[in-house]
Amino acid sequence: MTSRAHHRNLTDQLGGWTVEQVAELLRRRPDLVQPRPPADLAELAQRAQYRSSVEAAIAATTLTENRLLQLVVCCRPDVAMEELARALPEGVDLDDLDRPLTTLEEAALVWRHQGRLHSSATLRQSMVTTLGPPLAVLLDTQTVDYVRSVLKAVHVAVDAHGDSASLPPRASGPDGRPPRKAELVEELSSLLALPAVVDTVLAGAPQACGDMARALAEGPPVVRAGGALYFSSYSMGRYDREQPAYWLFERALLFPVGDGYHGVQPREVGVALRAGRPVADLALDPPELGAAPVEPSAVDASGAARVTETLDRVTDLLDRWEEAPAKTLKTGGLGATVMKQTAAALETDAEEASRLVELANLAGLIETTTVTRKERRVYVYESFVGPTPAASAWRQRELTRQWRQLATAWLRAERWPSATGRKSQDTKLVPVLGIQYTATATQLRRRVLDVLGSLAPGTATTPAALAAYVYWERPQPWLGPGVVSPSTAIGWIYAEAELLGVVAGGALTTFGRALAAGHPSEAEQALEVAMPEPATTFTLQADLTATVVGSLERSLAVELRLLADVESTGAATTLRFSDASLRRAIDAGRDADAILTFLEAHATKGVPKALAYLVGDVARRHGHLQVGSAASFVTSEDPAVLADACSHRRTRKLALRLLAPTVAVSRQDVAKVMDGLRDAGFLPAGDGEDDPGGDDDDKAPSVSIGARAVSLPASGDQGGGGSLPEPFRASTTARQGDVPAVDAATAALLAKSILAGPTPGSARPASPPPLGTVPLPLGYPDIDPDTDADDDAPATIEELLEWAYVNDRALAISLGDEDDLAEPMLVAVTIWEPDRVIAIDLTDGTLVSILPEHVGRATDLGPVEEIANVALLGSSRRRSGRRPQRG
Repeated sequence: MTSRAHHRNLTDQLGGWTVEQVAELLRRRPDLVQPRPPADLAELAQRAQYRSSVEAAIAATTLTENRLLQLVVCCRPDVAMEELARALPEGVDLDDLDRPLTTLEEAALVWRHQGRLHSSATLRQSMVTTLGPPLAVLLDTQTVDYVRSVLKAVHVAVDAHGDSASLPPRASGPDGRPPRKAELVEELSSLLALPAVVDTVLAGAPQACGDMARALAEGPPVVRAGGALYFSSYSMGRYDREQPAYWLFERALLFPVGDGYHGVQPREVGVALRAGRPVADLALDPPELGAAPVEPSAVDASGAARVTETLDRVTDLLDRWEEAPAKTLKTGGLGATVMKQTAAALETDAEEASRLVELANLAGLIETTTVTRKERRVYVYESFVGPTPAASAWRQRELTRQWRQLATAWLRAERWPSATGRKSQDTKLVPVLGIQYTATATQLRRRVLDVLGSLAPGTATTPAALAAYVYWERPQPWLGPGVVSPSTAIGWIYAEAELLGVVAGGALTTFGRALAAGHPSEAEQALEVAMPEPATTFTLQADLTATVVGSLERSLAVELRLLADVESTGAATTLRFSDASLRRAIDAGRDADAILTFLEAHATKGVPKALAYLVGDVARRHGHLQVGSAASFVTSEDPAVLADACSHRRTRKLALRLLAPTVAVSRQDVAKVMDGLRDAGFLPAGDGEDDPGGDDDDKAPSVSIGARAVSLPASGDQGGGGSLPEPFRASTTARQGDVPAVDAATAALLAKSILAGPTPGSARPASPPPLGTVPLPLGYPDIDPDTDADDDAPATIEELLEWAYVNDRALAISLGDEDDLAEPMLVAVTIWEPDRVIAIDLTDGTLVSILPEHVGRATDLGPVEEIANVALLGSSRRRSGRRPQRG
């Protein structure tokens, strides 16, 4: 191992940096100035080596930089540049690394000094590679006897081939004492880092052992062993020594990991089996996006047509599930059978149907409701998915407004709508609307749209080229176990964007570009321009169908869908008239004359005779049979007795109603009717089919699903209970962990302050500022201005800002002039310069850059440590809409 005498720490390295270099570091890694800027270089270096900060910096690297970091951590610490050059892929030299190395140095992930490349221990621990952990880490859990046994086996194998002359010297302790474990580990690490040694050991291995070792070197480096891997002074897996994993374990080429039944290959062995080259390709050149010219107007037209089709299908989905809510699985989510039926009803494939359901859920248009009913004294729980009350309002909105609600919900969703309805990596089917949360989904979705937005309008690409480019720009989110491959996830994003019309023909539409830029109102306006003028006519055919080309005006579309059922969609929509659809319209209050008048007013070729006859026939037959509800009936062979029972004053509460001279019905149950008749002096008897004292809990209950009542079956049908958790709602606020960027001017000012270090405060003014007249922000009445002013108080805004910086005082400042003051901000000045100050907003912890000439008024509130907690409390109260009360 390289001597640590060559090590150069980051603090010393930063000491030689200029203001411009430190400013660039802060710009690249804005988290380093949170929650307050570092006081000096030592604190900056310490923060730059925090694991969370290093991981954030790694996540911002390109594929070239990421693989270069993998190569660095696979080499020895403080590696010499000549040794690094030998580990580079074939055809690559150090000159090719100048640009990526410079970028990594600017981010303080690596740094060059005196012919060596240095990095922090945090980087080596945090960096994800395709190789296993270092040998020293794996040997921590093994005994010194194991290390001696392995060294003996390795030396025996090397001596048998006569190659021992080129080996590193044997480990030994000072003054001739036997080597300790640390010295033995160093010797073993040096041995197995040599490709010749590993090749020599494997030369005498059984065929299966060599194949396993080489396969692990290609990755992934983990394999399942035939049994538990362990070492004993008496035997080393003596019952399983024929297993390839045990043979490798006896020679430190494989180590137990996790439950002991899995083995992992050490990093040094993997590098050696790759001929000392940890990375096969550094991907120095970014892949081409394969841009092709397209006509922007054609892209917008295609996207608008897809928007219309999607909105129609979502509307059909809501209508279908309002009539018959979809039953969930016992474990939650919608099963394959329900989704097949839904896809058939929407005339699309299962994948698109799953996306539509997920989008409707994200937009708050559908929800899961659990129903409880009693069946033979046993409570049964069933869950159904149907429209929410908000779905009715969504249906009444303009198409552009409907699209905006779906698109913005998709853009901020922290789940993959396309991941459901298909098999997962463990071959299990992921149910639609099942529990599924992916914190990186929003970030990756925006990244894909940003790349598409970087293409000029009228330029298109392909999903494959897009996936390759996005992966090259930011590979880190795709690395690690259990992560969906870039091509799969980006394919999902692309398909979802096409479904919403955000992308068409490989390019962003005009309204999709505005949405990706964070301007949903502009996107809505652009969509309105792109959508064709709605039609006001349709064509009626003799086969009882109506054909609508394009989109129909909204009021006409609603009326036509009441009269006919959608049969197919696309560039033209086909609807079919039937007895059932016309009965639906008549039930809604339409009569034959109104229906025919509407059809004649908008049919381009008039109303066919067959359709006119069907409308008249359904209208004539409508109402010949009337259906009502009743809970019980009463019969009597004597019409006079039954008439007396119905008109008796003591039976009025039963609301008996004659249907025939000998039959009456009531909405009261049998027991109440019999009791009421007996109270009135009659002697009723049961008909033998109803039990007067029976339990009526098994009658079909009325269940509210969204805004509609639905009758459910009295006896349990296929499926079962089980409660599905509430669907996930994406937050409309920024995710925790988002770090605001640092602009160039602020970074330069911060860099000057950090390089200058803390300034002694002996000569600083100590007098308090004058009591200002700035009104405090709403929500902070608990904070009172400091009233300890004296005659030596600063007289200007500039002096007050400097005084607050020196004495750690919190200020309420208002930007603007006396005639137009902004709402005050509660801040603590952290860096002061005559022409600019950097302050922390005490309500949310963000940094703000302030020019003194822009400050209209300022008020001292008191010491920062006393004000900060009250400010944060007031901020939470203000966000919740409650004004705190004075005590």
